[in-house]
Order: sequence, then structure tokens, then C-alpha cells
Amino acid sequence: MLFLHGTMIAAPLLMLVLHAGNHVFGFCLFKKLSGIDCPACGITHSIMAMMSGHPAEALRFHPAGPAVLILLAGMTAYLSTTLLTRFKGLEWRRETAVYHLLDYAMVGMLLAGWCVKLCVN
Repeated sequence: MLFLHGTMIAAPLLMLVLHAGNHVFGFCLFKKLSGIDCPACGITHSIMAMMSGHPAEALRFHPAGPAVLILLAGMTAYLSTTLLTRFKGLEWRRETAVYHLLDYAMVGMLLAGWCVKLCVN
């Protein structure tokens, strides 16, 4: 479970570092097939804009970007704390429940941001 969530946290952060403002990952199969943005379209640009100190631009790229960045930071801190304490924190079932809650929050934020983005455009 921790490997899965560690990968879920590390992969987007690695993509952000590799992306670094370039349009390397500019291909979205969902958008290519349907003609509309997918729920995650613009999230990388939004997070990069937030990290560059441009919150208005971040909201324009994807309304959920700032919240997703905060949640990613929280998930990273939680995972780091869990690993550093060698699981001496919560009992394993409660740890799993916390991760599931964070997963649902992330998906909910992406979908809510997507709906706002579709309504505005």
C-alpha cells in the first residue's frame, strides 16, 4: 500500500520536475478522442504556476490546481512521517483509511475543478 501511494505521490512530482515549463507531456488521449479536456488537463500547468507564485494564472489553467498542490504536499508529509516513524503511528487499518480519504479528496477536487472549467469555457 505504501509503495502504491509513494508512487502516486512521486510520479506527479517527477513529472513536474521533468516538465519544468516545457511542453513535453502535451498529449492527452481523452482530449484527442473527445475534443474536451479530461479532468486532469491543465493540472500540471496549474501547479507549476502556483509554484512560480502566480495563483490567478494557476486558477485559469485548472481551478483545482492550488488545492491539489496543497493535498500533494500533505500526502507527501504524511507518507514521510509514516516512513520515518516506521509505522509506529496509527494502526495499519487507520493508516489505510487515511490514504483512502486522501485519494477520494484528490479525485473529488479534480472532478470539481473539471466541472468548473467546463462551465467557464
